[in-house]
Amino acid sequence: KPAIQDAGRQLGEAAHQAADEARAAAEGVRDGWSNGQHPLVDLNSASESQLLDLPGINRPAARRIIAGRPYRDKHDLLDKDILSGTAYQQIRDRVTAK
Repeated sequence: KPAIQDAGRQLGEAAHQAADEARAAAEGVRDGWSNGQHPLVDLNSASESQLLDLPGINRPAARRIIAGRPYRDKHDLLDKDILSGTAYQQIRDRVTAK
């Protein structure tokens, strides 16, 4: 019986360690995204869900971006009245037009 209790204790410790590591990984991803360490989203090929991941972009805006393709430059979002200046400011460093 002591061996079973010891094994259970070790299993519990391993589960706690795994949970801590998962939390740390999630924090790292969140911090990396916040610090701009993420790939640019291509306005000409991004899916609706990829566009929805951008700050300030809702479903109607994502659909307007898709409907307005192709883009020569990310600034076309303003030139074509796809986004407001405020919305554009939120995503300008996270998008590109390839």
